[in-house]
Amino acid sequence: MRFPFRSKKAYKTSTPAETPKPAETPKPAAIESNVEPDDLADAFCSLSFSINSKPSAKSPVSSGVQILEPAPQNRFPIFPMAEHPQCRVCRWRPRYKNFVKADNKKGNVGRPFFICVKCKKNASEDPNHSKASREVGWISWDDYIGVHERNPPCACGVVCRQDRAGPDSSCPGAGFWTCATGSCGFVSFRKDALTTDEAYRQRAPYDDGFEPWLL
Repeated sequence: MRFPFRSKKAYKTSTPAETPKPAETPKPAAIESNVEPDDLADAFCSLSFSINSKPSAKSPVSSGVQILEPAPQNRFPIFPMAEHPQCRVCRWRPRYKNFVKADNKKGNVGRPFFICVKCKKNASEDPNHSKASREVGWISWDDYIGVHERNPPCACGVVCRQDRAGPDSSCPGAGFWTCATGSCGFVSFRKDALTTDEAYRQRAPYDDGFEPWLL
């Protein structure tokens, strides 16, 4: 049996047609920005509400969004104090914290405070200071009573404490401003918190004192 003749063209393998390549998607143009990673980190830190932190001097602007910085403010003390304060007279640092006893009649029962036992002992033994022996040796309270963020700053740059003079002082019941931590000798009996020297230099009008409103 004979098979029909087939031409060589029938056995020729045809090359498959090349599939068209998909069109390449154009890459987006790089967005130029003048904000560095360090600037963003500084901007993020400037938004924290830490009392003791200072606002960053940088204010980066990116994509039309401005990162605002908190308004500058005075430093705020932290109580209880991590380290006992030193006496401003003899520089002795008390080892223990004291608490006002229950028989106190000035409204300070239970309040923590620091005193210098060395100065207090020397004053009690000196007849010239026997009258003011109760005031000598005082360092500071160790609480937030009388401390407010809007209080004027003391010489330390920290918001000061509003307090009331005791009945045994030279001006009992008068309100005054003092260093909140006892670190400096700042004290003012004026409502505007000017010291005696500052009021004299600025020729400030007479101030007859004030009634403490934070106590």
